[in-house]
Amino acid sequence: MRDLGRSGVNGVMTTLPRGVGVVSAGLFTVALSACGQPAVDSAGSGRGGGGGSISASGLGGSGGVGVEGGAGTSAAGGPGASAGAGGSAPAEPPADISGRWGMFGFEDPVGVLLKEAADGTLTGEGCAAGAPGVADVTQSLLIACGEISGKVTGHTAWFGFAFVGPPGGYSAQVTVSSDGKRMAGNFENGDPNWRFLTAWLPVADDANWLTAAPLDENDPLAGHYDLTLLPEASTGGELTAGVTYSLGYFGQTLSGDLGSFWWSEISDRAQGSPLRAGPVPATQSGLPTSLTVDFDASGLTRAVARTPSGGLYTFVATKRP
Repeated sequence: MRDLGRSGVNGVMTTLPRGVGVVSAGLFTVALSACGQPAVDSAGSGRGGGGGSISASGLGGSGGVGVEGGAGTSAAGGPGASAGAGGSAPAEPPADISGRWGMFGFEDPVGVLLKEAADGTLTGEGCAAGAPGVADVTQSLLIACGEISGKVTGHTAWFGFAFVGPPGGYSAQVTVSSDGKRMAGNFENGDPNWRFLTAWLPVADDANWLTAAPLDENDPLAGHYDLTLLPEASTGGELTAGVTYSLGYFGQTLSGDLGSFWWSEISDRAQGSPLRAGPVPATQSGLPTSLTVDFDASGLTRAVARTPSGGLYTFVATKRP
């Protein structure tokens, strides 16, 4: 999630009060208050309906975006593997991901209500801002919503929803942790040139979305960082020397090329350096399950990532201007 001071709505720059984080949801500008509840400014609108159909290959129809088949995906675009020639092992039963989920590591507070059938077929509702299905519907505040289409195969899943207004649809391909309490993977916002590595956590029954950290507009650690791997201080073959990895720290949440960690999964910076993120349940192969991040008065300085395979990777962190 990016903490911006100004936001453009249909080409018009809108100045928001100090201390209000801004996230973009297509045509909508959503202001997040300190309690994490989205509020719509005068340029926004209320809950939207479906803005196109969902095809088997992902989001289609008017303004939709397709989910491309990747590694371990079928030609239809959803995760899954066909049985090989000659008696392969029976397929793993689909993980149960029914329920309310909130995504982070992207600027919009995307939420979904997933309903899973016995064969792994997913239906439900998704929103560009807010998670559908809050227990007290009078407290519900949802923006840009549409019907979910998707599929769970084993511990991988794809799902998406279309909505009225640009970009027209969101979609995700994720790996589900073995305990079913975390998902992580690629997310697409309708622009085929942009993919984001994000994570999902369950949303409480009485919450509109994931509960955000207390707002601190003067957080000295906030910003975008470049991570440079130190091969002499690293073991494992999942992360590569010579590649610049990204890491962002906003709203006391870490996100970037090393995965995303919600503020509740990270130690309080008031306890001093280092920040300790995780360990969290393993999801996507090679994705770190914990980070230890050193910092000083100027920002983050060093990061150590640990992967489920036992890899240990040390980085120098450099804050971007």
